[in-house]
Amino acid sequence: MIAEARAHTAVGLAPTLVLCLHRDGCFIHIGPDQPILGLGPAQLVLLARLGRAEPAPLGHVVKQVADASGLPAEQLWSFTEELRLRGILIDDRAALEPPAVPTRSVAAPPASTSIVSPSSANAEVMVRTPVFLRLHQGAFEHLDHDGAVLLRLEARELAATTALTRPATLAAGLDRHQAMAGPLALGEAQFHDLVGRLLTIGFAREVEPSHIDYSGRGRLQLEIQMDLDRKAEVAKIMDAETARFHAAEKERAERTGIARPKIIPVEFNWRIVPLNLGMLIAYAKAHAAGQLDEAYGFNLSWLTDPGSMGWTAHDPAIFLFPNYLWSSPENMALSAQLKVLNPANITVHGGPNTPKYEADVEVFFAEHPHVDIAVRGEGEATFAHLLEALIGHAFDGPPDLSTLANVPGLSYRAPDGQVVRTADRDRIEDLDTIPSPYLTGLFDSYGVGHLKSAILETNRGCPYGCTFCDWGSATLSRIRKFDMDRVLAELDWCGANEVNQVSFADANMGIFERDVAIAEKIAALHVATGYPKRFGSNYAKNTAKHLAKIIGTLTGAGVFTDGTLSLQTMDGSTLSAVKRSNIKVEKYDTLAAEFRKAKLPLLVDLMIGLPGATVDSFRQDLQECIDREVTAKIFPTQLLVNSPMNDPAYRAEHKIEAKPGGLLLSAATYTRADHDEMLRMRRMYLLCERYGVLRQVARYVRQATGIGEATLFDRIRHGVHAQPHRWPAITFTLASVPDILVPPVSWRLFIDDVHHFVVEQCGVADDSALATVLAVQHGVLPARDRTYPLVLNLDHDYAAWHAAIVTAKHEAHYRDWPELVPPLASLPPARFVIDDTHRISEFIGSSIEWTTDEGWELDTSIARPMNRMHEAV
Repeated sequence: MIAEARAHTAVGLAPTLVLCLHRDGCFIHIGPDQPILGLGPAQLVLLARLGRAEPAPLGHVVKQVADASGLPAEQLWSFTEELRLRGILIDDRAALEPPAVPTRSVAAPPASTSIVSPSSANAEVMVRTPVFLRLHQGAFEHLDHDGAVLLRLEARELAATTALTRPATLAAGLDRHQAMAGPLALGEAQFHDLVGRLLTIGFAREVEPSHIDYSGRGRLQLEIQMDLDRKAEVAKIMDAETARFHAAEKERAERTGIARPKIIPVEFNWRIVPLNLGMLIAYAKAHAAGQLDEAYGFNLSWLTDPGSMGWTAHDPAIFLFPNYLWSSPENMALSAQLKVLNPANITVHGGPNTPKYEADVEVFFAEHPHVDIAVRGEGEATFAHLLEALIGHAFDGPPDLSTLANVPGLSYRAPDGQVVRTADRDRIEDLDTIPSPYLTGLFDSYGVGHLKSAILETNRGCPYGCTFCDWGSATLSRIRKFDMDRVLAELDWCGANEVNQVSFADANMGIFERDVAIAEKIAALHVATGYPKRFGSNYAKNTAKHLAKIIGTLTGAGVFTDGTLSLQTMDGSTLSAVKRSNIKVEKYDTLAAEFRKAKLPLLVDLMIGLPGATVDSFRQDLQECIDREVTAKIFPTQLLVNSPMNDPAYRAEHKIEAKPGGLLLSAATYTRADHDEMLRMRRMYLLCERYGVLRQVARYVRQATGIGEATLFDRIRHGVHAQPHRWPAITFTLASVPDILVPPVSWRLFIDDVHHFVVEQCGVADDSALATVLAVQHGVLPARDRTYPLVLNLDHDYAAWHAAIVTAKHEAHYRDWPELVPPLASLPPARFVIDDTHRISEFIGSSIEWTTDEGWELDTSIARPMNRMHEAV
């Protein structure tokens, strides 16, 4: 074995090595491109011995640990080889470049004279995870925000600590530890002493026996708790509705001698009312003077439990699947299950992720043999006519759907397996022929006070033809409006049912003058009933005429709203390629100004990998957002199955490499390697700008050196990649913190590295102004050990300098503000106050890939407005 051949080598460990203690155990994580490396007790002991100051022959260490742990030496040799492959185990430590900042070696605080013990033998204890620990001189250290050592653990103690990443009594934790650690386990007295130390410094805490552990979920834990409560609440209501439906159908069949075919809508999302399914069923029940309502039994349970579908083996039905990117996997799995249970079940698939292009439809049916019918475009009229054509259908075997041949808007599977495509269907001209599922009582089963989020439509269609978008397959369509009285009545329903959040599915809120009156209605409802508390929509892209009034009306009444600008890109070539050049960028600036006046969060959507894009244009998009002080949400471009971008001719023109529904990986203007680079730039932006880890430093470097913020991020990323051991704290922070979102051992270590990097690599003067910036940057980063409020006494008035930058940008000095704003060094001393009323420091721990936060914004005079969703609901 290669590793054994190096048995006599005196090896060491890279200074970038940091361990993560997580609710699922202890592991090494060095970035998104490599899987985590789990660490058991023997591996921890091995790392500790290799991490001592004096070099040790690898073979000697492996033998010692194998003998002590009973773990076969072969497993330890494999572990060391994995460490070497990941750049963690270093054969020649002398060859490493020295870190720019000497390793902090702060003495651990003296042992407390009063060690905390659990309140009782039955008390459950849990360590606070996730947390990063550094290996220093053979021990694992937990540091505070300022770099002081709070806790030093030997390897066996860290192994014991992993037994408490989930709640356990002392006795249960000891049993768990001894079962995992074997010969390396602590004894009872040692374990109790360890737990006392953990409790004393707050590294562990007592929890209630019924505590649900959300460690590692960060601020999302509040939303997760609400989701679980909401799911249980809705499930109980919908179970009762399903039971009522089956009982009523049984009684009707016994009374009439006819068992009606059942219509079962499929929905897994308990968080929000299923408007799409409600519209389908409302239209069908009203169609042809109620003919379908007599012919079919419509189940109005809006939450599907796949585990309760066994009854379909004896009682076939028609199932409705609204396919979206996020719902298709679950829908397809249940659809296949239903056909296995009973081949007589009819599965109807529609929605934006059900394909319309002919070749894609053929592939869709071939890949999903359980699909019977696919609906193209708007579904209400098509679904009603589909049901009308199936009246009298015999549910006694695989369906014969030949009666659907004259129903426009369908593709279906013929008895011989061929796919039949019917003619296209025109859009519904009069939207008010679709009854409101809110006003007709279809959603009343949710119950007063149970519905927390609802979607409404006030119009359909979009006048723009962006090729990446499929707004209900309505690109370049005339906007059709629902009756104003209907919209207002639906809002009344939301107020009466205490709906916390109302969202509009419109493509361009504010495009019509009447949208002001709609906003006034929402505001009046909130004042009268307290609901809705929040409002969300996609605001008009090319007009700001009514937006100031709309935003002012909502915020003036206390309705929280945030804005998302569908920016996608500002690059002219890309805008032309995606047929979006008719939308004027200056309109975004106008809307941004309105949100700034109202002190509301404003976000923009950017897309990675649009046709026409390049690495340089994406960097410039990031810089444009930074220049405007707006937060970007960045998404890789997906080839939506019904978008104009998926048209075969368009795909060929732009050399698009992607599967329908998948990500664009390359196009005529960028390669796969370019796409990967843009993803790395995105990750850096989200951490450094959106989460604010380098936001303050970047603004200062911009004025001091002329290096743009996006360029600085690239320079840091490439610089530490070239010399990872020279900048260990930055290296580790960029590789691992985005996936865990907790301090990289201590933010002080990171700030110290940044200090030396900008001085050595960017030419920034090492003076009192830089010290002020670094103090503020360090101060606004969250950590669990911090105490608030905190007052910094700064050499220069950073808040005033920051306010001058923002003012200049608001006056459209996006690029030349460094020449207009006085240098920070010219400002007098000042106090800077930091607080954390929203408990961000307590709820850190998540991932930039799935968190709902805009970032870390402690309470300061320089903080951006944030979307505090959990506080509104």
